[in-house]
Amino acid sequence: MGFWNNFTNKKKDTKNGQLVNSYDFGQATSLRSYLGKESQLTEEQLMGIPAVEAAVNLISNSIASLPLKLYKRNESGDLIEVKDSRQSLLNDEPNESLSGYALKRKIVKDILFYGTSKTVIERKSETSNEISGLYPLEPKDITIDVYLINNYRRYGIVNLTGDGGHASFYNDVMLSVLRDSDDGIVGTGVIENNENIFKLALAQIEYEKNLLENGAMPTSVLESDSKLNDVQINRLRSAWETMYEKTKNAGKTIILESGLKYRPASYNPDDMQMESGKKSITSNIAQIFNIPEPMINSASNKYDSSEQNNLYFLQYTLSPLMTLIENSFTKSLLLESEKESGYMWRFDETELLRTTEDMTSKRIITQYNAGLRTNIEAMKALGIKTSDDMGEYTKLTTGEVLLYKNSKDIINPNTGVKLNVDTLPTQEEMISLQANASRTPNDINKDSQNKNISQGNEVNEWK
Repeated sequence: MGFWNNFTNKKKDTKNGQLVNSYDFGQATSLRSYLGKESQLTEEQLMGIPAVEAAVNLISNSIASLPLKLYKRNESGDLIEVKDSRQSLLNDEPNESLSGYALKRKIVKDILFYGTSKTVIERKSETSNEISGLYPLEPKDITIDVYLINNYRRYGIVNLTGDGGHASFYNDVMLSVLRDSDDGIVGTGVIENNENIFKLALAQIEYEKNLLENGAMPTSVLESDSKLNDVQINRLRSAWETMYEKTKNAGKTIILESGLKYRPASYNPDDMQMESGKKSITSNIAQIFNIPEPMINSASNKYDSSEQNNLYFLQYTLSPLMTLIENSFTKSLLLESEKESGYMWRFDETELLRTTEDMTSKRIITQYNAGLRTNIEAMKALGIKTSDDMGEYTKLTTGEVLLYKNSKDIINPNTGVKLNVDTLPTQEEMISLQANASRTPNDINKDSQNKNISQGNEVNEWK
């Protein structure tokens, strides 16, 4: 932490501002304190809701499985992958005890729950941009102070308090990933926006738990022909609960004496609409996380539209979160000179589509037919073996025309016409070639004969 403390102290001499907001992630009973409003929910409680756990795991595991790669945009606008040592840092070993998968998964979980993920970037020296480690912080261990300068500029200080003591970091020297942020320092998670829905789900789980625990003892009324005193009532209640409480006592014979009469007063869960209530809550949770409901509740998939659900999940659920992470990594882990040169971090989405082989094949073939992939690139993407002596070409969109990459020859397989990009004919010559290619040898012979007759007539007329 020495480097960061020195760096922070130097920056404190140049930054002065007014404290306008303080976000407390460290209270034991709350996720955050925001302008005096506290949430009594915890991350552990929310992960106890099956629909929430399914949604969070689905999203975080999907993104964590994707490799982050460094790309550079060339002059023609194409993204070219660049080999860089930082890729291993992000995808394999961010630090000495954490895997790249675990780092990306934690970042996604934090921005889903809290809207805020903070990671310390540890460099090898004060003057070096070479990164030696990435250390994500636990939201419960930090508080964030937001300062205002000249009524429009904001900067934040992240305060970490843990078993090892206290440390402070300026927000702009950390890897910060935010969701729904107004100030660029702290974001907003699903808990703050949907607290009541989650509390309702937890209340329903607690009610069902209590109902099942006491389900073997009839919820009932005992009637007596004579009036009972307090001692008799307490003794009867105690004996009844001892005999018939809990599921282990289910099926025991009820014995009544002294004029006692038993009248059941139980409730049917179906009559109480418990199932419909659970379905409603699951549907709401799916909407909160912007996930197609069948992906966390297979019973709701009435029309077997898994392909459309997967496409929606990729386009509208994962893509926005992936863009947040990509932009944050580009902002924090690249030099300004690298950004100006067109470098950027991007997820490789092809890994996400490995399980949807049919969809992937159709996509690759469509790209090949549209001329977006060469034959070699398409074959490699489909796992088809290629050889060095194979000609690499692009399929043009005007019929079955092949453009060979190295020789720049254009060949029409249907007509056998061969052209070269550097010696392309004029438009009139191309029209003539296309017209001749569609004619039979008999047509050409007839035209030749007609041409000879015409030339003979012209000679006779001249004479």
